[in-house]
Amino acid sequence: MINTIINLCEKLTEKEMKMVSDALSKVFERRIQSLIPELQTFTQDELVVTSNVISGLILTKENVPDIIEVYEQSKSTDLPNKISFGRMTKN
Repeated sequence: MINTIINLCEKLTEKEMKMVSDALSKVFERRIQSLIPELQTFTQDELVVTSNVISGLILTKENVPDIIEVYEQSKSTDLPNKISFGRMTKN
């Protein structure tokens, strides 16, 4: 698990690593100065949480540009914009 987390961390910038360390410090209620060296002190549950947090951050980083691009492309599309509530009836 530790090796997996280390490999995931390679995809993060220093700023993102600090953001993860700060967030985990709050969740684990102890100061995490430097994430990778301190992984040895984490419980199995903490390692799972850490892996999930980093994976989520990477997933977001990799997909946000696609979401923005699709949104921009759909602006010129004539999409339905009326919302109504009620029952559908079969004709």
